[in-house]
Amino acid sequence: MRRKGLFYITLLLLCSLSSPAQNKSFIWYSDVRDSMVMIPAPSGYVNDLEGIFTLEQIISLDSMIEGHEKNTGIQIAAVTIDSLFSDNEKLTAFAYALFDKWGVGQDSLNNGIVIVFGAKQRLIRIQTGVGLQSLLWEENLRKIIVEAVIPEFKKKNYYEGIRQGILQLIAETD
Repeated sequence: MRRKGLFYITLLLLCSLSSPAQNKSFIWYSDVRDSMVMIPAPSGYVNDLEGIFTLEQIISLDSMIEGHEKNTGIQIAAVTIDSLFSDNEKLTAFAYALFDKWGVGQDSLNNGIVIVFGAKQRLIRIQTGVGLQSLLWEENLRKIIVEAVIPEFKKKNYYEGIRQGILQLIAETD
């Protein structure tokens, strides 16, 4: 079992050297469904580990999210992932780990939102804190994904898909 864990750590280190995230520092290890995954240190509201957004797009999304946080206190983190996960269950576990380790949202209100997606894997997860679950229950999140995000993703317009998703989340939590 120990060899298996060392294998996964070595594999992830090698993968991170060839990914767009190679200049980002990784600060935590997390047990995600029987495998070790390094959680990167956040670099802002938008963390593009897959390298699919332009700098201008990241700045635009960051600005939109920052304005919402100033108005409501609700924090949103959007994270693109490279090729770490092959199924939705592992992506969900990673979203939980990011949410927890980054401390998204105010501790006392637990009012954060994490959007994790991988364009290559065609996976997306929106994770909310308990403090927002009365506003954003699973059915609402699924509707945002299906109606706002996926139509743009099908056109390979990932920025617009995430932008539309964030706009819907802002509208639901304003």
